[in-house]
Amino acid sequence: MRLHDCHVVLTKSHVFSSWQNAAGDNEVIVSAVSTVPSSIEKGIPTLSELQTRFETVYKKSRQAALVPAGRTTLGGQLLGMAFSRVKYAPEPDDPAPQDGTDENEYILVRARKLVQLGELERAIEQLEKLDGQPAFTAKDWTLDAKDRVATEKAARVIKMECAIVNESMANEATV
Repeated sequence: MRLHDCHVVLTKSHVFSSWQNAAGDNEVIVSAVSTVPSSIEKGIPTLSELQTRFETVYKKSRQAALVPAGRTTLGGQLLGMAFSRVKYAPEPDDPAPQDGTDENEYILVRARKLVQLGELERAIEQLEKLDGQPAFTAKDWTLDAKDRVATEKAARVIKMECAIVNESMANEATV
C-alpha cells in the first residue's frame, strides 16, 4: 500500500469502494474508512466547488434572513430580496446587535468569510447557529461541507497510516 494509492482512493469514489476491501486487517485504516460518508459514492464537492456554491447560498440565505418577521408570503419574500439589495451587509468582525435582531445576517457574513478562507469546519459551526428560513436555505450546502470535512479528516489519518506502514516496510526490507 503506497502513500500515492491512499490519495487516489479518497479522490476517486470508484477506487474507494474496492480499496475499502483491500485495507485488510489494518485497524487504523479500516476505522478511518468507516468514517468517510457514504455520499462519496456520488462524489464529494471540492473546497473550490463549495466556495463557489456558497456565494449563491449566501445570497439566498441573506435574502431569507431579511424577510420581515411574520411576512412569509410572496410579498415578504420580495421585501427580503429588496432589502438584501439596498442594505449593506455587516463586516465579519462586527458584533451582532445585543437585541438579537439581524443575528442571522451576522452569522452569514462570518460564515462567508470563513468559507473564503477555506475554514469549512468553522463555517459549519457558524451556519449551525442559523435558524428559520436561512438555516433551511443553507442546509444542503452545510451537509456537503460536513461530508468534505469528514473525508479530509479520514484522508489525513489514512495518509499518515500509509506513511507509517511504508516506513516500517522500508525498514524491514533493509534489515
